[in-house]
Amino acid sequence: MAPKAVIFDMDGVLVDTEPENQRHIQEFFADRGLELPKAATDDLVGCTGAYFLERINEWWAATPRKHVDELAMSAGEAMDRHFANILYDYPSLLNPGVPQTLDGLRERGIRCAVASSTERTGIVRALEPCGILDKFAFVLSGEDFEHGKPAPDIYLAAAAKLGLDPTDCIAIEDSDRGILAARRAGMRVAVKREKRFGFAQEGGSWYLDRIDELLGIVDGELQ
Repeated sequence: MAPKAVIFDMDGVLVDTEPENQRHIQEFFADRGLELPKAATDDLVGCTGAYFLERINEWWAATPRKHVDELAMSAGEAMDRHFANILYDYPSLLNPGVPQTLDGLRERGIRCAVASSTERTGIVRALEPCGILDKFAFVLSGEDFEHGKPAPDIYLAAAAKLGLDPTDCIAIEDSDRGILAARRAGMRVAVKREKRFGFAQEGGSWYLDRIDELLGIVDGELQ
């Protein structure tokens, strides 16, 4: 079935931000006396904002050496202040083949959109300096939905905004939560292979080592 649109997750699919995110979270808590195992931060990959806050609030409650000026702060407030001083070089984190893939899809008459669990400001902050934000018809953020991935809501909304049936769309995902969300919406999923975070990555229609491999898949579907 020839696709009419491709809907991209962002973190891990368009930009390889997750290792940096994990490193900074681990450093934040370690500096305050709490060593987080990698499995703990792995569990945050692809999660909703609400789930993220739930986990960091638990860790914050167990943090033994908060800075003096943080004693009255919530985990979110302390981390927001910490991360505000960290600047990512997003163009260096752009996954290989992404711009070429977006241009190739446009040339084939296939629309592109973003459906990410990241807050909207974070999506813009990552994609704009990479020079690809304007290549998408729109971006949807998980903060706009009561039920985040693995619920299908964000993918169903993306298809509706495109005026398409979900079966006319291909989703590009890497996390187990994202794959399940797209499948529950009725979309076929091209899975970006990822071995660093313990994902099972089950249920994909195709598996990609590079994002630009999608163009060959699309060409096969268009024949």
